[in-house]
Amino acid sequence: MDKLIEVKDKYTGIEFDVVYDSNLNFLDVNHPPAKSIQLNLRDFFKKSISSKEIIYWIDFKNINSLNNELALLELNKIVKDLNIQKNKIIVETTSPEFVNKFRKEGYLTAYYLPPYLYTKEKDSLAFYLSEIDNITKLHETDYISFDYKDFSIINSNFPKSKKISWYTGEKNYIKRIPSKIKLYNILLDNNVDYMLLPYKGKSKYR
Repeated sequence: MDKLIEVKDKYTGIEFDVVYDSNLNFLDVNHPPAKSIQLNLRDFFKKSISSKEIIYWIDFKNINSLNNELALLELNKIVKDLNIQKNKIIVETTSPEFVNKFRKEGYLTAYYLPPYLYTKEKDSLAFYLSEIDNITKLHETDYISFDYKDFSIINSNFPKSKKISWYTGEKNYIKRIPSKIKLYNILLDNNVDYMLLPYKGKSKYR
Protein backbone atom coordinates (compact mmCIF):
# COMPACT_ATOMS: atom_id res chain seq x y z
CA MET A 1 0.00 0.00 0.00
CA ASP A 2 2.81 2.41 0.89
CA LYS A 3 4.50 1.87 -2.46
CA LEU A 4 1.19 2.26 -4.28
CA ILE A 5 0.50 5.60 -2.62
CA GLU A 6 3.97 6.81 -3.63
CA VAL A 7 3.47 6.13 -7.35
CA LYS A 8 -0.22 6.39 -8.16
CA ASP A 9 -0.11 10.07 -9.14
CA LYS A 10 3.25 9.87 -10.92
CA TYR A 11 2.90 7.11 -13.50
CA THR A 12 0.61 6.05 -16.34
CA GLY A 13 -0.17 2.83 -14.54
CA ILE A 14 0.81 0.17 -12.03
CA GLU A 15 1.48 -3.55 -12.27
CA PHE A 16 0.79 -6.06 -9.52
CA ASP A 17 0.16 -9.76 -9.00
CA VAL A 18 -3.09 -11.37 -7.93
CA VAL A 19 -3.99 -14.85 -6.71
CA TYR A 20 -7.59 -15.99 -6.62
CA ASP A 21 -8.47 -17.83 -3.39
CA SER A 22 -11.44 -20.02 -4.29
CA ASN A 23 -12.09 -21.00 -0.66
CA LEU A 24 -12.68 -17.40 0.40
CA ASN A 25 -13.72 -15.99 -2.99
CA PHE A 26 -10.92 -13.53 -2.47
CA LEU A 27 -8.64 -11.74 -4.96
CA ASP A 28 -5.36 -11.60 -3.06
CA VAL A 29 -2.74 -9.06 -4.13
CA ASN A 30 0.33 -11.24 -3.75
CA HIS A 31 3.21 -12.77 -5.68
CA PRO A 32 3.83 -16.42 -4.69
CA PRO A 33 5.93 -17.82 -3.14
CA ALA A 34 5.88 -14.73 -0.94
CA LYS A 35 3.62 -15.17 2.08
CA SER A 36 0.22 -13.56 1.62
CA ILE A 37 -0.53 -10.47 3.68
CA GLN A 38 -4.25 -10.87 2.86
CA LEU A 39 -4.39 -7.68 0.83
CA ASN A 40 -7.78 -7.66 -0.87
CA LEU A 41 -7.84 -6.32 -4.43
CA ARG A 42 -10.87 -4.25 -3.47
CA ASP A 43 -8.86 -2.43 -0.79
CA PHE A 44 -5.91 -2.04 -3.13
CA PHE A 45 -8.11 -0.43 -5.78
CA LYS A 46 -9.65 1.91 -3.20
CA LYS A 47 -6.20 3.20 -2.28
CA SER A 48 -5.24 3.55 -5.93
CA ILE A 49 -7.81 6.24 -6.71
CA SER A 50 -5.63 8.87 -8.30
CA SER A 51 -5.70 12.47 -9.45
CA LYS A 52 -5.41 11.05 -12.96
CA GLU A 53 -6.70 7.99 -14.77
CA ILE A 54 -4.30 5.07 -14.61
CA ILE A 55 -3.93 1.62 -16.16
CA TYR A 56 -4.02 -1.45 -13.91
CA TRP A 57 -1.84 -4.29 -15.17
CA ILE A 58 -2.86 -7.42 -13.25
CA ASP A 59 -0.71 -10.53 -13.49
CA PHE A 60 -3.12 -13.32 -12.53
CA LYS A 61 -0.95 -16.07 -11.09
CA ASN A 62 -3.40 -18.95 -10.86
CA ILE A 63 -6.23 -18.54 -13.37
CA ASN A 64 -7.36 -21.99 -14.50
CA SER A 65 -10.37 -23.93 -15.77
CA LEU A 66 -11.84 -24.28 -12.27
CA ASN A 67 -11.64 -20.71 -11.03
CA ASN A 68 -11.68 -18.34 -14.01
CA GLU A 69 -15.46 -17.71 -13.95
CA LEU A 70 -15.54 -17.10 -10.19
CA ALA A 71 -12.52 -14.80 -10.42
CA LEU A 72 -14.23 -12.87 -13.21
CA LEU A 73 -17.42 -12.48 -11.17
CA GLU A 74 -15.49 -11.16 -8.19
CA LEU A 75 -13.47 -8.75 -10.33
CA ASN A 76 -16.69 -7.52 -11.95
CA LYS A 77 -18.21 -6.79 -8.53
CA ILE A 78 -15.18 -4.82 -7.42
CA VAL A 79 -14.85 -2.65 -10.54
CA LYS A 80 -18.59 -1.98 -10.59
CA ASP A 81 -18.66 -0.92 -6.94
CA LEU A 82 -15.62 1.32 -7.36
CA ASN A 83 -16.61 2.65 -10.79
CA ILE A 84 -13.40 1.52 -12.50
CA GLN A 85 -13.51 1.19 -16.28
CA LYS A 86 -12.86 -2.36 -17.45
CA ASN A 87 -10.85 -1.16 -20.43
CA LYS A 88 -8.34 0.34 -18.00
CA ILE A 89 -7.49 -3.11 -16.64
CA ILE A 90 -5.08 -5.52 -18.34
CA VAL A 91 -5.58 -9.13 -17.25
CA GLU A 92 -2.32 -10.97 -17.91
CA THR A 93 -1.84 -14.75 -17.76
CA THR A 94 0.37 -17.54 -19.02
CA SER A 95 -2.85 -19.40 -19.93
CA PRO A 96 -4.79 -17.16 -22.34
CA GLU A 97 -7.48 -19.79 -22.88
CA PHE A 98 -8.84 -18.92 -19.45
CA VAL A 99 -9.29 -15.18 -20.01
CA ASN A 100 -11.47 -15.27 -23.12
CA LYS A 101 -14.48 -14.38 -20.99
CA PHE A 102 -12.61 -11.49 -19.37
CA ARG A 103 -12.02 -10.08 -22.84
CA LYS A 104 -15.65 -10.49 -23.82
CA GLU A 105 -16.62 -8.59 -20.66
CA GLY A 106 -14.51 -5.62 -21.76
CA TYR A 107 -11.18 -6.13 -19.99
CA LEU A 108 -7.91 -5.96 -21.88
CA THR A 109 -6.03 -9.26 -21.87
CA ALA A 110 -2.40 -10.25 -22.31
CA TYR A 111 -0.69 -13.55 -23.02
CA TYR A 112 2.41 -13.79 -20.84
CA LEU A 113 4.90 -15.53 -23.14
CA PRO A 114 7.38 -18.22 -22.09
CA PRO A 115 10.45 -16.43 -20.66
CA TYR A 116 14.14 -16.37 -21.60
CA LEU A 117 13.63 -17.02 -25.31
CA TYR A 118 16.91 -15.23 -25.99
CA THR A 119 18.75 -18.06 -24.18
CA LYS A 120 17.26 -20.87 -26.29
CA GLU A 121 19.11 -22.90 -28.88
CA LYS A 122 17.86 -22.70 -32.47
CA ASP A 123 15.68 -25.84 -32.43
CA SER A 124 14.28 -25.13 -28.98
CA LEU A 125 13.49 -21.55 -29.94
CA ALA A 126 11.69 -22.71 -33.08
CA PHE A 127 9.52 -24.99 -30.94
CA TYR A 128 8.59 -22.20 -28.53
CA LEU A 129 7.80 -19.79 -31.34
CA SER A 130 5.60 -22.39 -33.02
CA GLU A 131 3.73 -22.95 -29.75
CA ILE A 132 3.25 -19.22 -29.23
CA ASP A 133 1.96 -18.85 -32.78
CA ASN A 134 -0.56 -21.66 -32.29
CA ILE A 135 -1.77 -20.33 -28.95
CA THR A 136 -2.18 -16.75 -30.18
CA LYS A 137 -4.25 -17.98 -33.11
CA LEU A 138 -6.46 -20.14 -30.90
CA HIS A 139 -6.87 -17.69 -28.04
CA GLU A 140 -6.80 -14.07 -29.12
CA THR A 141 -5.66 -11.49 -26.57
CA ASP A 142 -5.17 -7.75 -26.82
CA TYR A 143 -1.47 -8.04 -26.07
CA ILE A 144 1.45 -10.40 -25.84
CA SER A 145 3.75 -9.65 -22.89
CA PHE A 146 7.41 -10.46 -22.36
CA ASP A 147 10.73 -9.38 -20.89
CA TYR A 148 12.49 -6.66 -22.89
CA LYS A 149 15.43 -9.01 -23.55
CA ASP A 150 13.17 -11.08 -25.80
CA PHE A 151 11.95 -8.08 -27.79
CA SER A 152 14.08 -8.65 -30.91
CA ILE A 153 12.93 -12.25 -31.20
CA ILE A 154 9.28 -11.46 -30.56
CA ASN A 155 9.23 -8.44 -32.83
CA SER A 156 10.83 -10.39 -35.70
CA ASN A 157 8.30 -13.19 -35.45
CA PHE A 158 5.19 -11.26 -34.38
CA PRO A 159 5.74 -7.75 -35.77
CA LYS A 160 2.05 -6.81 -36.01
CA SER A 161 1.02 -7.99 -32.56
CA LYS A 162 0.27 -5.37 -29.92
CA LYS A 163 2.77 -5.69 -27.11
CA ILE A 164 3.50 -4.83 -23.50
CA SER A 165 6.86 -5.47 -21.92
CA TRP A 166 9.01 -4.84 -18.87
CA TYR A 167 12.51 -3.56 -18.29
CA THR A 168 14.30 -4.80 -15.19
CA GLY A 169 17.53 -2.88 -15.63
CA GLU A 170 21.04 -4.26 -15.95
CA LYS A 171 23.45 -4.67 -13.04
CA ASN A 172 26.43 -5.42 -15.25
CA TYR A 173 28.02 -2.06 -16.09
CA ILE A 174 29.25 -3.20 -19.53
CA LYS A 175 25.77 -4.36 -20.52
CA ARG A 176 24.01 -1.30 -19.11
CA ILE A 177 24.35 0.94 -22.18
CA PRO A 178 23.27 -1.73 -24.72
CA SER A 179 20.27 -2.53 -22.50
CA LYS A 180 19.26 1.14 -22.43
CA ILE A 181 19.54 1.34 -26.23
CA LYS A 182 17.27 -1.68 -26.51
CA LEU A 183 14.83 -0.05 -24.10
CA TYR A 184 14.69 3.15 -26.17
CA ASN A 185 14.12 1.14 -29.36
CA ILE A 186 11.21 -0.64 -27.68
CA LEU A 187 9.74 2.67 -26.50
CA LEU A 188 9.83 3.96 -30.08
CA ASP A 189 7.89 0.96 -31.39
CA ASN A 190 4.28 1.90 -32.17
CA ASN A 191 3.08 -1.62 -31.37
CA VAL A 192 4.31 -1.41 -27.78
CA ASP A 193 1.59 0.26 -25.71
CA TYR A 194 3.02 -0.07 -22.20
CA MET A 195 6.46 -0.59 -20.73
CA LEU A 196 7.01 -1.54 -17.11
CA LEU A 197 9.93 0.04 -15.29
CA PRO A 198 11.38 -0.85 -11.87
CA TYR A 199 10.57 1.41 -8.95
CA LYS A 200 12.27 1.27 -5.58
CA GLY A 201 9.90 2.59 -2.95
CA LYS A 202 10.78 4.46 0.21
CA SER A 203 8.92 1.96 2.33
CA LYS A 204 10.84 -0.88 3.98
CA TYR A 205 8.01 -3.21 2.97
CA ARG A 206 7.83 -4.93 -0.41
